[in-house]
Order: sequence, then structure tokens, then C-alpha cells
Amino acid sequence: MSFGRIVANLDFEETLTAEQGGPRRRLTARAATSARMLGTLMRVFASGEDRLWLPETVPAGRVSSIPGLRTPQFETGTLRNLSPADDWLAWGETEAVASLRARDLPNSQRAPVSGELPLWARVWQLPRAIPPVALHVHRRSTHVKIADDLGLEFPGRAVVSSIEALNAHLAAGGAHNSPTGEWILKPMFSAAGRNWIRGIGTAAERQAKIAAERQFDEGRSLLFEPLLARVRDIGTSLAITEAGVEVIGAHQIEVSSAGKFRGIRIPVRDRDREGDTFPEEALAQGERIGERLHAIGFRGACGIDAWCAKTRGGGLHKEFLGEINARLTFGWLAHAWRSRLSEIGAISADGPLDLRTSSETGPPRAGISLVTPGDHDTLCAWIDPRGRDSAPPLL
Repeated sequence: MSFGRIVANLDFEETLTAEQGGPRRRLTARAATSARMLGTLMRVFASGEDRLWLPETVPAGRVSSIPGLRTPQFETGTLRNLSPADDWLAWGETEAVASLRARDLPNSQRAPVSGELPLWARVWQLPRAIPPVALHVHRRSTHVKIADDLGLEFPGRAVVSSIEALNAHLAAGGAHNSPTGEWILKPMFSAAGRNWIRGIGTAAERQAKIAAERQFDEGRSLLFEPLLARVRDIGTSLAITEAGVEVIGAHQIEVSSAGKFRGIRIPVRDRDREGDTFPEEALAQGERIGERLHAIGFRGACGIDAWCAKTRGGGLHKEFLGEINARLTFGWLAHAWRSRLSEIGAISADGPLDLRTSSETGPPRAGISLVTPGDHDTLCAWIDPRGRDSAPPLL
């Protein structure tokens, strides 16, 4: 039987951390459940007999069926013990996935398809990132270096490797731009706000100090950022091949104050923001960052997150390199679902679309359910094809 294997390894950042040595961080029970359920959204890339690997079994009835789309077979268990596949498509390209794809050669890599493919299918034709390159690109210290090289500095941002360095940076005004004096320490690899350390003032207080020292004692550096009052988040999805950088699309991102993902909106522009140029600027800078990634050897799908926020003085800081995600992203998923659903006539190909997640509310009447709430886990996900005409603002 011919099939491709989709790997929903949404704990990609934890894997990268473990590959750098030291103890492997494990997701909290809640984060693991969210990663498993939202990992089912990767079924958008499945066709034929393709299979979707998840870290744990999904409870019956949680994955919504969509007329016109086949729900793939779900797999769990140790990846190396599963039957060989014709190709492997992972959320994040790890050494383990790359070695299993190589193991399955010469069958691995689907034969090129002639003609233009829809976005959801084209992802299989993209080159896969080389794991060490993906690791390098995904590391936050690399983001700082690229931003500095491109003249996209974020005042106050710095990599710190000790409590002494942290307190010296704070004393020198590292958090000065924050309206509240708050700041964040981020691990070199983290997603969805996981393992962020928060502090306030010009010296690390007890709780933040203990958490940071634990990281420093394990030989890990942390990225310091002043906490600004975020106004808007924009993502750019890129496909980077030997030929260069292709912009797949831009999208508005909704995240909580703790960095948790909530939703994606396509297109970006709101009707009441006619003078807003930030989306176009973010897209242009995202492509520019992509060109730098191409130059250093990265290939494959990735996403660039940008945001703007109010500073202490009331001005607006535009952060065009908030984060480089050297992997698939929820922005990629939203664009892929738009492609897939329009192909079967469920939505308009060029109409607005929201990809939403919530543990408090469910989809609107016109929404297309993707994940339904369970008895003990109320997380659900859906597509709102009417976008901003029906849904409340994401901001």
C-alpha cells in the first residue's frame, strides 16, 4: 500500500532542546492534550491512504468529519516501529524523522506531479529542512543575529547566560521601554509561551531568579525582552526552495498575553484600518528575512512572526522579526485549509477565513468544525468561512 506519513510532532521545540543536551522538558498535561488535538489539523495535507501520526490516541468523536474529505488513519506509537512510508511530512523536521525518511528510500519522496497543485498538496513537493540547519534557524539567538544584521533591532532585547548578566542588563535599562516595567525570559527553543519566565523591575525577584538559575545551571542561555503592550500580530508563511523565497500568504495572529495560540485570520486587513501599513511592511520584511534564511541554507516551509506594540513613551514599536519558525505553523495550516475547503466547494477560494481555537466557546452556526470538545478537555477548533463579517475581532 502506498501512503505518506504526516507527523504531528507539535512538541518540536522540546525535541530540539533535548538534542542540545540536558534533561528533556516534558509538556504539561494540558499542553500535551492541546498539542495532540491541534495536531489533528494536519490532516489537511492528507490524501489517498496517507496516515497521520499523533503522540497519543485521540478520543473517539473528537475529530469532526467533513463531507468531501477523507479522514486519514491515525497512528500512535514509536515512529521507528511503524511500517515504512513513501514519504514523511512533519510539523518540524528532526533528526529522527529525517533518518526514517532515509531508511524508507528509495520509496521515500513522492514522485513530482505535473501541473499546478493546490497549496495543501504542494507542501509535499517542498524540500525538507536539514535538521541541523532547522535547529540553527529556530534558535532565538539566531533570530537576534539576523535581526541585527538586517537593521531590525528590538531595544532591550538581549541574550543572557547568568543571573549576574540578567541583573546587569536590567540595571542598565533593559526593560525601560516596557509601559509596566515587565520583562520576559524565553528559552532558545519554545512555542506557545511554554517555559517563559516573567519578571518586573530592575532586578530579578525570587521566583524569576530561581527559574532562570535552573536554566543557567543547565548551561542554557535565555532571551530577554521587555514586555510591551501588544497591539497586533502578523505572520508571513514562506516556502523556501533552491529557486528562492515564495510568499504563501500573510495572516493576522491572535495569541494570549501568555503567548498561547488562539486563532488565525485571512486576509489581514480590517475594513476600519484603511491607513494601516503594518501588514504590508511585515510581509515585505518577512520576505527579506526569508531571503537571509535562503542564503544560509535553509529550505522548506517556515513562518515569520511580526508584531507592533506600544512602548513606555506611548510610541509604537514595530517588531518585524519577533520569531522565525523553521517548521510548519498554524498560519500554514490556515492557508492550507482555505485551499482544501475551497477545492471541495465548502468556502469561497478568495473569501475571508478564520481558523479559531477555544476552550470556552464553540463555532458559530456557519462554522466548519474541526475538533469538538470532550468530557474533560473542552478545547475545540473550527473554520469560520465568513471571517470578519461574522466573528468578533481577534484583537
